[in-house]
Amino acid sequence: LVNTDRVSFAGKTIYLAADITVNTGDASSWKTTKATYDWIPIGSLTGTLDSGNNQRFDGIFDGDGHSISGLYFNRADQGLGLFGWTGADSVVKNLKLENTYFCATNSAAASNQLGGAQIGAISGRSFGTIQNVYVTDSVYLDCYGYYCGGIAGYNPLGANKTYSNCWFAGHIDMKTTGRAGGGIIGAVQSATFTLKDCLFTGTITTANSAAGPQVGGLIGNVGAAVNLTDCLSSGSVTSTGSQNTVGIVFGTTSAVAITLTDVYETDTYRYVIGNYGDNGTKTGSITSYEKDEIVGYAGYQKIANLGMYSHTNAQSNNS
Repeated sequence: LVNTDRVSFAGKTIYLAADITVNTGDASSWKTTKATYDWIPIGSLTGTLDSGNNQRFDGIFDGDGHSISGLYFNRADQGLGLFGWTGADSVVKNLKLENTYFCATNSAAASNQLGGAQIGAISGRSFGTIQNVYVTDSVYLDCYGYYCGGIAGYNPLGANKTYSNCWFAGHIDMKTTGRAGGGIIGAVQSATFTLKDCLFTGTITTANSAAGPQVGGLIGNVGAAVNLTDCLSSGSVTSTGSQNTVGIVFGTTSAVAITLTDVYETDTYRYVIGNYGDNGTKTGSITSYEKDEIVGYAGYQKIANLGMYSHTNAQSNNS
């Protein structure tokens, strides 16, 4: 309905009444062998912003604690994920995504204010709010596109939103054409963007590129004022190319204000921020720990408290 009949669902709430499985089998094998059924992202973004081909989801999607499993696509659209484009009034919440493979093959650069191809496990282009979502370690994102994020690909100008209680444990592979990637979000350009109680325990790998991908455990490219509160980055961020800008928390920042409150990372990488922008300001600090100090998050209950998906429950749900 959203894509074909241009129904935005503004002012309406959709509840997921049960777990949904679209494809069975191991999602990691779908990199080489196509799954039976293709997922078409909810909300389309295939042209310029004023194109008649585009339609965003502007309602509330409440997973009600259920899971969606077995999604697959290999597509060249500009907005890709469970949702392709979520509008400013949208909310996606209370959901677990597992056993999924998404591949964004569009390597086009930014144009017409679109920001290039954008992929996120939950939303490719996200103007809205995302809360209480868990993307498990059986989710794989292959990104040839411009922006790639574990939860959302791109939060654009004017969005001014908050993501809270978001956990990405999956795997992101930034290809040679990928531009910005983050464990929570690929790139932020909104007026003010807030991450609260968010956790990255997955993996991001990036290959060399002439453009120099910007990759961070939480956010790849920070182009707006950001507030991070009670967030932890303890996953793996690795680079195979000297042109890449890599940090365990941020890939790169512009001349913007960053406010940090109880933000933690594991002291495994050389840079917490890959490239800190000139004339930027930073309030607060990022605390580093060795991984063995926070395994299981014992003694650090702020991060362990992830809404309905606690660390222990989420692990048992994914077993």
